[in-house]
Amino acid sequence: MSSSTAGRGVAVNSARLVTVVVLTTAVQTVGSWAVLSFPALATEIGSSLAVEPVFVGSLVSLVYGVAMLLSLVAGQTLRRYGACRQSQAALIAFALACAAAASGNSVGMLVAGLLLGIGYGLINPATSHLLAPVVPPERRNIVFSLKQTGVPLGGILAGLATPAVAVAFGWQTAIGSLALVSLLLATALAPLRPGLDDDRDANAPIFGRPLAGLSLVLRLSSLRWLSIAVFFLSAIQLSLGAYLVVFLVEEVGLGLVAAGALLAATQAAGFSGRLIWGWLADRLGDGNGVMLGLAAVMLLAALATTLVTPSWPLVAVSALFLVFGVAAIGWNGVFMAEIARLAPRGEVGNATAGALVLTFGGVLFGPSFFALAYAGIGSYALTFGGLALAALAAGISLVAGRKISSR
Repeated sequence: MSSSTAGRGVAVNSARLVTVVVLTTAVQTVGSWAVLSFPALATEIGSSLAVEPVFVGSLVSLVYGVAMLLSLVAGQTLRRYGACRQSQAALIAFALACAAAASGNSVGMLVAGLLLGIGYGLINPATSHLLAPVVPPERRNIVFSLKQTGVPLGGILAGLATPAVAVAFGWQTAIGSLALVSLLLATALAPLRPGLDDDRDANAPIFGRPLAGLSLVLRLSSLRWLSIAVFFLSAIQLSLGAYLVVFLVEEVGLGLVAAGALLAATQAAGFSGRLIWGWLADRLGDGNGVMLGLAAVMLLAALATTLVTPSWPLVAVSALFLVFGVAAIGWNGVFMAEIARLAPRGEVGNATAGALVLTFGGVLFGPSFFALAYAGIGSYALTFGGLALAALAAGISLVAGRKISSR
């Protein structure tokens, strides 16, 4: 191969990497924005539908319950239809979900939860499948972390833009406008599909091996312990996102816009954390160790939340939840990179789908258990403190996986 040809090959690879990172980050952002807009507007939606805000937050559990089921086949659907097409399908599901919720009734909210779950169950295996072949191993953590910044970026939009639109035009307009955003992005992906889905197999079965990804994760002990740890970390992350605004409004005494702004700041901390932790994991060559440290920070932050009262200065409340957010929202990119590192060659999509079954299981468990615990305790602050137990369980699992990897 001539030097000029080699140079063109590097350029093509670099161009594809940039394209895939932008694409996957955009899809993650819109999906996260759609899902997290519901808990951000929990008080408004609850008042409109005459239900408790805590139960609106529980809609997130329905979303991730459906996503968990979709993960069983998401690794196979992307093989048949292509990861780009699967991303488009997810965006269309988000659009339909937001349109259904904007109808303003309980049935529409239920339909929205189901459709959001379908969309969210499809995107992570697809985005990891697109990234894995084009990312240099020495940059794996930072690139996967960059892609995963779409989740807190969507949270920032849910915390800032969505409440602002709701105050000005009503919550139904705020939710309904996301349908248009999703459809526009799905349309923008269409010209990219031929180049990005060039590895799809039109004859690949969809339901022939529905448990293939989960079986792979359970069979490999390193992936198994990692996924168990993330079950607990996901429970913490989604509980923080689902109930922070309600806690700040009902127990700390902040207004909806101020509480939404702090949610956005927490998500921004997570956004920065994903880049920082991805860079650090690459620098140290130790993604497991970075995740273990973050579990320790989450444990301490959860315990500190039990001390929060209306008398706390806003700066102190903000500082606590910025620390909480940088840890609880910052680990996902390192986790995805660890899956790509530990998965057998050519099985990153399947391994991601299998690991996400346990990940979404934690998301399903977290907000639901939080709601039940709050019903018994009657205090959001003390219920947040209980998340320290989940952080401890995650740390123990990471240590177990670390010992296996070092053998």
